[in-house]
Amino acid sequence: MFLLDLVIRILINVSVGFIFIYLLSIASIQIKKKVSPFYYKIVMGVGFGLTAWFTMYTAAYVTNLPDFDFKLFLISVVGVLQGPIAAITSMLIIVIYAALTGINGINWVILLFSTASAVLIGSLFGNRVRKDYSYRIWLVIFFVSLIAVLWKLIWLPSPQFEDLLQQYALPAMIFYILSGLAASYIYLDREYRLNQVKNLEEKVKQEKAQREEITRLYEQLRTTKEELKTNYVGIETTYVDPLTGLPNKKAFNEELHKTLEQCLSSPNKRSVFGAVAFMDLDNFKLLNDSFGHSFGDQLLIQVSERIKETSSDNLFAARVGGDEFVLIFFDETDLTIIQRKLKEFQDLFIASFHLINKEIQINSSIGVVLYPQDGITVEEILKHADTALYQAKDRGKNQIVFFDNSMAKTATTRMNMEINLRNAILNRSFTIVYQPQYSIRTHELIGVEALLRWWNPEIGHVSPAEFIPIAEESGLINDLGRWVLEEACIMAKKLNQNRKFPIIMSVNISTKQVHMPDFVDETIEILKKHEVNPNWMTLEITETVLMNSYDETILKIKALTEYGINFALDDFGTGYSSLSYLLSIPSNLLKIDRSFIQDMPTSERHVRLVNTIIDVAHDLNMDVMAEGVETEEQMGILQQYNCDYLQGYLFNKPLSADDLLLLTQ
Repeated sequence: MFLLDLVIRILINVSVGFIFIYLLSIASIQIKKKVSPFYYKIVMGVGFGLTAWFTMYTAAYVTNLPDFDFKLFLISVVGVLQGPIAAITSMLIIVIYAALTGINGINWVILLFSTASAVLIGSLFGNRVRKDYSYRIWLVIFFVSLIAVLWKLIWLPSPQFEDLLQQYALPAMIFYILSGLAASYIYLDREYRLNQVKNLEEKVKQEKAQREEITRLYEQLRTTKEELKTNYVGIETTYVDPLTGLPNKKAFNEELHKTLEQCLSSPNKRSVFGAVAFMDLDNFKLLNDSFGHSFGDQLLIQVSERIKETSSDNLFAARVGGDEFVLIFFDETDLTIIQRKLKEFQDLFIASFHLINKEIQINSSIGVVLYPQDGITVEEILKHADTALYQAKDRGKNQIVFFDNSMAKTATTRMNMEINLRNAILNRSFTIVYQPQYSIRTHELIGVEALLRWWNPEIGHVSPAEFIPIAEESGLINDLGRWVLEEACIMAKKLNQNRKFPIIMSVNISTKQVHMPDFVDETIEILKKHEVNPNWMTLEITETVLMNSYDETILKIKALTEYGINFALDDFGTGYSSLSYLLSIPSNLLKIDRSFIQDMPTSERHVRLVNTIIDVAHDLNMDVMAEGVETEEQMGILQQYNCDYLQGYLFNKPLSADDLLLLTQ
């Protein structure tokens, strides 16, 4: 019967306590929302104490077993604390309660059993079983006290239960409430602090997550920024001219291609939708060579800035290379308006450019094509625009020239001429003839001028006036000029073998040749190679040789003069003739162009001009040779004004090498 009451008592304690604790926990949720943490601790402490006391006495009245004092209270409160706090709290409660009530003997054992079971069962209910040091201690205490309680309760008389119950009913309730408050304060304060720590940890975790998210977004944005920057730099490098900031040739090609496609797909089948203009700065290379590339770059930048100022929705401007700019006029069919706008572009350069303490004025030549009339592909437009630009420069520069089909034929002819010229140089298909030069007083042969001739099987005889400019523009003049000089040296050596008075060999030198860096060394090397006395050679140059790199050119001429080579100023009176050149060039011979000689018999002005040239040259200690003398009358006038030498058909036509050798024997 005793064991049955014991089991019933434990079951009632556990079940009733669990129900009250469950209801109290539900109520605590609402209480916690409405009161401060301090009052929440008080309310929950009183609730814990009353629940423990009520549960204990309910079980005590139902059964005949004595109250196990703190068992249910510790099940509901102290057990939840568990761990080191549970151990310390339970021990303090046992000591204080035993001291106040004077409990000894069996009640000590009961208290130990109640506390130990409370901690263990409370841990199980709270799902907070911790296998730490305190848990193992209370497990030992539980089993020891359980054995002691069972042993003692078997021999304890029943009336003592009721005395103990009645004697400690009110003090137990008060103590339960006070202990509940203490435990509540300890536990809930700990819970409150744990919640604070938990909230703080959660806040830190959230902030860390936010920082990580911000960092991720920042990295993503930085990556995106770098990608955009890379793409922008790539696009800028691909489509923008780095020097001027204008669109480059690739951008122009794509824009023109898109424009032509729109024209061809338009239902309006007009022959003209707009215009493309190639603009080239006149004499830019001269400025670039004279003042340096940085000077030329600054000029291009300022030109581009002026072009940008005129930008509009129906205009596309780009730099396609060097000093070449291109303009696309959209939706413009009136040729007069196009002409006027292009003239406005030329007028952009009227105002001087201020560059490195210099004021520069520059003109431009423009070649214009109309699309799609003059071409339906980018390649056709570019080719025809370049052809028109070439014509603009050929007509004296600073011109605006519209393309027409006749120019295409001219361009084709020129291209074929260049191809044939290359083949002729490769195959040595040229010949050299020699124009004799005579003393106007004694009529003695004093020299010859080497003249280049070209006969092509397909096109026949080609005038030097046709192929020399092409050779200069294409860069072929250097190879051609070197070959002519070598052949002239070979002939000069043949002519002057065993001669007391040498026959001077004159060779025309292109301006392009003089400006070659190795011109001096190469010329001397050729003369040495063929064992030619430099006094036998005269190099004929024109005034234009001084227009580019003046100081450098003068140094080259002086170097060859010191070596012994003579220089003659050819075609004086044409081109860019200037009296200052007579003072600059270390020349001992001036050649008057045939255009002045031919008109002397019928033009007094020409006679006076030739007389003036002769007098000026003599005053400068220069001899004078007249070119193109064909009549006795022309020779008589030249003799009258003391001209020194002449060459022309009056004495001999140009002779082949064999004929010249026969003449000089």
